[in-house]
Amino acid sequence: MKNNYTRYQSKAEDAPIGTFVVQTSGNANLIGDPLLISDFNTHSYQVIPTSGVHNGSFEIHCSNDGVNWTSNYSKSFTNTADSVTLYSEKWLYKYSRVVVTGNASGFYLINEIHGRF
Repeated sequence: MKNNYTRYQSKAEDAPIGTFVVQTSGNANLIGDPLLISDFNTHSYQVIPTSGVHNGSFEIHCSNDGVNWTSNYSKSFTNTADSVTLYSEKWLYKYSRVVVTGNASGFYLINEIHGRF
């Protein structure tokens, strides 16, 4: 059984039309579902630690074939305050997925918005 929950929304009221909004949650070690993001050029991530011990890393993996993944962004943290992350960047890859590693008691909520801006 997968150790995460992913909720897809077609449109969010606070985001412009043409965006793809995703919410993933779960305990580390968490690998989010691969997302087809090739229609979007701007990607934003918010990592919110909600409970447990938070030490480890947050990464965004990208791929053009859905098989071979490379870390596009990485942030290490040693406590709850350091694990709070806001990140936004423009890139053109076909797929992305979030990865959280570290103490298995750490629970995280990850909000993503992918859009054309």
